Amino acid sequence: MLFVFDKLTTNKAFNTTYICCSCAAVFSKNGYTIQMRSVSIFSILTRWLVILLLIVILALSGYVYLPVLTFNENDYLARKGSLQKVNITRHWQQNRSLYTEAKLLSTTGLSVEILVRKPVKINETLPVVILLGGTGTGRNACGLITITPRVICASINYPYQGQQKIRGIDYLYNLRDIQQAVQHTPSVVLLLLDYLLNDSHAGNKQIEMIGVSFGAYLVSIPAVLDKRVTRVWIVQGSAEPIKVIRHNYTSDLKPGFVSKMV
Repeated sequence: MLFVFDKLTTNKAFNTTYICCSCAAVFSKNGYTIQMRSVSIFSILTRWLVILLLIVILALSGYVYLPVLTFNENDYLARKGSLQKVNITRHWQQNRSLYTEAKLLSTTGLSVEILVRKPVKINETLPVVILLGGTGTGRNACGLITITPRVICASINYPYQGQQKIRGIDYLYNLRDIQQAVQHTPSVVLLLLDYLLNDSHAGNKQIEMIGVSFGAYLVSIPAVLDKRVTRVWIVQGSAEPIKVIRHNYTSDLKPGFVSKMV
């Protein structure tokens, strides 16, 4: 028979009083023998803290290191879907260019904010250019061109849904959103191209994509997937994305283990 005492207990059969946190008394059938085993509060707490720490480490490691499922060609095209709705949020003229800000919505639920720039006067079909800039520039990339090109230029805000200003440990909380934004970018670029080619002034003989800064790492994917694209430009001063990202965010990713995990 096994008893566990958690409070002051008096055993009259053995005229013994026990005060313990976790005690086990074992009585034999053939005699009046007793075996006591006591476990201190410290050892119990230590054991549970170690278990809890292991659970946290495993959960965090799984969250950080388990990759988002790799997309193949069919995944990008399936995620793109079809253009379902266009919400024009702003339209204005500046110098000799017309600007339109809009939000495109796909049948898959994917959405992207865009800026389209084209000349005020159009008498012919024009080449189409999709410009992917840095994460900070976003859809304003086409607006930074100082000349008025005879093209229809469009740029996007990357489809990132996480916290906008992130530092240090915040990168861990938003890592999934960052990964998904990268994977969804080719799909929204393809959706944007569908939208642009609905314009009667957009020609289909010269369709080019340009990736600058962060966009240089992503622009080749939609360019390869869509046979309508005639040329792709990659403008970047480095060749190793991981080192570039690490260099740009090292000052924000503190402590050091956060940087390595991200």
